[in-house]
Amino acid sequence: MDTFNEYFLKNKIELLNCNLNKLDFNNSSVDIDKELDIYYKSTLIEQNYPNSHTDLASWKSNVYIYPNMDERHRYIVDTIKKENYKKIIDLGAGCGMISKYVYDANPQLEELVCIENNSVHCSQMLENFKTNTDIILPNIEVNANIINTSLHNLKQFPDNYFDVGFTCTVLMHIPFIIAIPIMCEIARICKNIINVENTNEMINCVVKGQTKLKEEYYCIDYLKFYEKKNFEILEYKNIPDPVPKINCYYNLIHVRKNI
Repeated sequence: MDTFNEYFLKNKIELLNCNLNKLDFNNSSVDIDKELDIYYKSTLIEQNYPNSHTDLASWKSNVYIYPNMDERHRYIVDTIKKENYKKIIDLGAGCGMISKYVYDANPQLEELVCIENNSVHCSQMLENFKTNTDIILPNIEVNANIINTSLHNLKQFPDNYFDVGFTCTVLMHIPFIIAIPIMCEIARICKNIINVENTNEMINCVVKGQTKLKEEYYCIDYLKFYEKKNFEILEYKNIPDPVPKINCYYNLIHVRKNI
């Protein structure tokens, strides 16, 4: 299989055309290589990533306790538990809330890797998993490999290494033109993928206002993308945003690679 860069460079127009608003990159004036460079440079600037959930104790609230947790989070835990996946990667792990429940739900789990670009979140995760183990789940110390890096930097993992990789409200914060090559890399290293992402416009972009595309960020057409990448759609549904009065829907999607 081609490496991430080789595959994307050979197929980038076809793959970038997998967008819900049907922007045709065959006829676009966008300098794709320049846009990619802007994003990669932005990942080196820590302040581009907001620090949320700094109070880990707040995660003890009953609204975060399984099965009372948000349906988007519960979908990931339930799917992984049902399939009994053993080698798992959490892509954009934040402070590790979902991964901790995944660990608790899978007593036979062999490997858990958490990828997070924000160093503050990584520190939170270490505290959550290693120090204050009563946070989120009582007395669960998670044996996870926490890696502080960007999502496009997954080259250390070989093809089809993980049984499953998941993202939860992560790709929706990344410019579309960058999210597609990141998805190519995720598809390379994972046999199965679970995405829980916004189906509307990309929000809170880390490089918003710095690129030519500006508001021309279009959400991924996941069905079209996974078809081109030779994945079988096991489940696909939309749910409304759990926050009242927000006109937004989320994809809940589970796919399997045809190897």
